[in-house]
Formats: sequence, structure tokens, C-alpha cells
Amino acid sequence: EIFERFSIDDRMNMSDFLLSYYQYRLAEFEDDAPEQLKSNKDAVLRYRFTLPVAKGVSETMELLAPPASGSRANLTVLGTGYQEDFGVSARFGFAAVDYDILSIQGGGLENSELKIADLRFSVSRSSGIYLDYFDLVSIQKINTRKTSLHGESNRSWRVSAGLQRRDLTCIDCQTLYLEGGVGKALVISDSLTGYGMLDVGTQLAPELISVTPFLGLIFNAGTPFKAVVEVGSRVDHHNKSGDTVIRFDSRYALSKKHQIRFGFEHYRASEYRLELFYYW
Repeated sequence: EIFERFSIDDRMNMSDFLLSYYQYRLAEFEDDAPEQLKSNKDAVLRYRFTLPVAKGVSETMELLAPPASGSRANLTVLGTGYQEDFGVSARFGFAAVDYDILSIQGGGLENSELKIADLRFSVSRSSGIYLDYFDLVSIQKINTRKTSLHGESNRSWRVSAGLQRRDLTCIDCQTLYLEGGVGKALVISDSLTGYGMLDVGTQLAPELISVTPFLGLIFNAGTPFKAVVEVGSRVDHHNKSGDTVIRFDSRYALSKKHQIRFGFEHYRASEYRLELFYYW
């Protein structure tokens, strides 16, 4: 009689729950279960037979692309760059492992990153050969998945360490660095993903600790084209007013092995890059 106050769907759910509960309790006693417990289960079971059959719940699982469908790990880079203070330069690069946010994902999480021993250097007529950066390791996870697994975080995060130029105004100012950040991401549409992070970093020459809050946007129109832009403000104890930091990178995939990349970066000066990525 109490059940009759609820909708059919609610009565079905409550009956199924009670049947599961009584089945669990009966399993504790094996052959010596109390008669009252058996009677209660039988009563609920008889009532359940008077209700419609529950609709099956269908769940679709997002399948990851197989590893063979993505880019290979090793990378060689050839290209050109332009820096407003130093002019045009030729750019070269190598990486032992390079799965960055613009790589063709295969068997990995979308918008994730893993780079190991990633080297970039430039050659110009006015400045000779100089190191742009050497990332010993760089890991990133832009997490848009909602999960109810215990202990599983849905935060986005990244960490990197290596050698880089202090900023884009100099070419002989390489310094050791360590950076890490944490934030949140969300899917805006089928082709747009937004995220925000708070990065904290340290470097040795000069010694400083910096904080960079920023917002990012990933545009993915399919396999050939993908782009990412980040805008933030970097603050440290030498410059508390903050410097604007902008990074834009895009790729056009000619194949799984060949990509054309165009990038723009601004941090106290501006730099443009046009490069050919060859994965092997």
C-alpha cells in the first residue's frame, strides 16, 4: 500500500533494491536463514512480478584509437623562425619521445602530452647557433572526463623540467627550470575544449619563483588541423606587475609522419615559427 503512492518507475527501483538487499542478507545465513527474512523477500518478489520489466540500460564506451593510428614517438624538426630583435633564423630539433598536445593521438588520452629529451636550437647569421630549449621531460594531462572512481582526480595538470631561455629578449640566457601546474578543463563543444591552470615555476639564473595563471583553448576540427592558444600573466618577485604570456601553436597533418606547424609566442618579445615535423 505504501508503494502505491509512488510512480511505477520508483516502485520498480525500490522493489529491485529490496530484492538485492534481501538476497544479500540471505547469503549470510546460507541454509539457516530466518523464516521472516525469507517471507519478506517472497512478498517483495511477488509484488515485483506485478510491475513492468525494467528497461535495459545501454552504455556506450568511448574507444581509444589503436596505437598504430597515431604518430610515432621519435621526432625530427626542420623550420624557420623570426624574432623581432634578432631577425630570421633556421630552426632544428630532435626528440626521443614526442607526443604533444597537437600530435595525432593513438592509444593515448586526448590532449595529453609526454615529451622526453626534446631539443630545439636555432642558427642565424647575426647570432650564430643558440639553444632555444631542452626539455628533459614534459608531461601534461588536459582532463575533461568525469569519473566516479574512488581516488581518481578529474583535475588537469602538467609538469616539465629542463633548460630554456630566460625569456625571448635574449639568446645567451639559458637557465635550468622546473615548472608545474594544476587546473580544470571542460568541453565547450565538439571542436572546442577550454581549460584554466595555475603554473608555479622556478629557475636558477637568476634565481626566482614565478606564478602564471592562464586560460587555454583547444580547437580540433578533425585529423588534419588542430590548434591551441594560451594567454596568461607571469608574476615573480622581480616583477610583481606581471608580464603577458601568449602561446599559439597549430598543426596541419599531411600524414601520420609529416606535419606542418605554425607557432607564435610572446614573453617580453615576440617570436614566430614555421616548421616541418617528421615522426619516425
